[in-house]
Amino acid sequence: MARRVPLDRPEEAIQVVKEDGGVILTGFTSAGQVDKVNQDIEEIMTRRKSDEAFKAIYNGRIYCGHLYGLSETAREEWALDPNIQLIVNHFLRTVNPPEVDKNSMRARSTNAILSQANSILTLPGGAGQALHRDDSIWQKVHPSQEESGYCLGSDLGIALLVPGVQTTRANGATLANEFAWWTEEEVQKWSVDAQRLAGYVTDKMLGICDDGDPIDALRRHRPA
Repeated sequence: MARRVPLDRPEEAIQVVKEDGGVILTGFTSAGQVDKVNQDIEEIMTRRKSDEAFKAIYNGRIYCGHLYGLSETAREEWALDPNIQLIVNHFLRTVNPPEVDKNSMRARSTNAILSQANSILTLPGGAGQALHRDDSIWQKVHPSQEESGYCLGSDLGIALLVPGVQTTRANGATLANEFAWWTEEEVQKWSVDAQRLAGYVTDKMLGICDDGDPIDALRRHRPA
C-alpha cells in the first residue's frame, strides 16, 4: 500500500520513492484547484466526448494533451511547485562528469523538462487503462535493484498523477487483484471512505508514481 508523506517534507518523500517506487503526497492541492483545472479543460473535453471515433480508439476514454497550455493552475501551481521540482530533479537532474568539457563549468547540470501533460476522462462504461509501464515509451530497461537499492540515474521520467474526481474502487481507481494486498471480494465489503483511506488508488492517485517498477514494491509485504 502506498505511503503518504506531506508535500512540505520532500526529503522524506524522496526516500519513500526510492524504497517503494512511489508516494502519495498529502497537502499537494485543494478541491478548489482541482475544480479550476477541470473547468479549464471542460470545453475541449466536451467536444471530444461527442466524437464517437475518438472514443472508439481509446475504449471509452477521452484524452486531452493540452493541459499545460490550457490550465494556468496546473502549469503554475502544480508543475512549478518548489517541492515538486525538488523531488523530481533529485531523480532526473543530469550532471556532466568533469572530463566531458574542460572549457565548461564543472559539474554542469540540467533540470528535468516536462515531456507531456494530459487529462484523461473515463466515460461511463469505458475501459480503464490496463496496468502498464510508461517508461516503455523510451525503451528504458530497468535492471533489478532489489539487492543494490535504488540507483540514482536509472530513471528517465517520473509521473505526477492528480485525481480530477473522488477515487473509489467503483470508478476504476484500484490495482489489479493480483497486485493488491486484499482480494476484490474483501475490498467490496468496505465502505467507499474505507477504500479511499486505505490508499486503494493508482491511475488517479494524488501523488508521484515512479516508473522504476512500483508494482514490485507494492507486492512486498509491509507490516502495519
